[in-house]
Amino acid sequence: MSTTSYPSDLSEAQWKFLEPLLPPPKPGGRSRFQSLRDVLNAILYLTATGCSWRSLPHDFPNYNTVFGYFNRWKQEGIWELIYQQLREKFFDKIHDNFHELKVISADQAYSGVEYTSNVQRTYHRQLEIVKREKGSKGFQGLPVGVSLPFGWLKHFKRLSKDYG
Repeated sequence: MSTTSYPSDLSEAQWKFLEPLLPPPKPGGRSRFQSLRDVLNAILYLTATGCSWRSLPHDFPNYNTVFGYFNRWKQEGIWELIYQQLREKFFDKIHDNFHELKVISADQAYSGVEYTSNVQRTYHRQLEIVKREKGSKGFQGLPVGVSLPFGWLKHFKRLSKDYG
C-alpha cells in the first residue's frame, strides 16, 4: 500500500528475515487486506519518529489496523520472538567484534539481581555495577574502562519512554 519510501522502511533482506516470524492468517477467518510488510513499516515509522498512532501518514495502513496488529503481536509474544531471533542471529557478530570485552559496566540503576543474571546468561559477560562514592554531591565522573553508549536510541523517540 505504501507508495512513499521512508528511512525506517524494511529492506528486502530485513523483510525476508522477519516475514517467517509473523503469524499466518487465522484459519477460517477473513483474508488479509493489508500487507504485513506495510504494517511493520508503519510500526517502525512510529518508533523512529515518535508520532502518535493517529498521525501516521496516509500511505500506511489505517492507524487502527496498525495498532491492532501491534497489540495482538505484543499479546501473542511475537515481539519477544523477533527480539530473540535477532539476538541469536547477531550475537555471534557482536561477540566477534567485542571478543576482548569481559566486563560490562552499568550504573547502579541496573543493580537488580534479575538484570545481572540476564546479562550473564545472555551475553556471557560479568556485569560490574559502578557506584558513586557515598556522600558525594553533584556530577562525578565514574571510572569506566570501555564505554559502549546506547546513544543511537535517541534516534527512536518512542524508545526513550517506557510505554509498557
